Amino acid sequence: MTAQESNPKNLTFNVIDVETANADRRTICEIGIVYVEDGQVRDEWKTLIDPEDWFDPWNVEVHGIDEEVVKGSPTLPEIWDDLSIIGHLMTLRRQHR
Repeated sequence: MTAQESNPKNLTFNVIDVETANADRRTICEIGIVYVEDGQVRDEWKTLIDPEDWFDPWNVEVHGIDEEVVKGSPTLPEIWDDLSIIGHLMTLRRQHR
């Protein structure tokens, strides 16, 4: 990779942020995706998701999302096809421990 290619201003990628209702990674209650092209934010997408599970008070304290906030929101299977916007681009993620 050349210096030109490794310059962040020349990269195209997605950044994904996921919030969960509790410590179980399957309890996604919000997904946000930012599409970056040539170092510039080109598009943003986010949605609340009903995890169909309980909310841990610690998680609610961190992100402010609880049962009332997601009431009436789609479930993950219902929005799964919407995630195709990620495409085949490099995706960056950070895992909180």
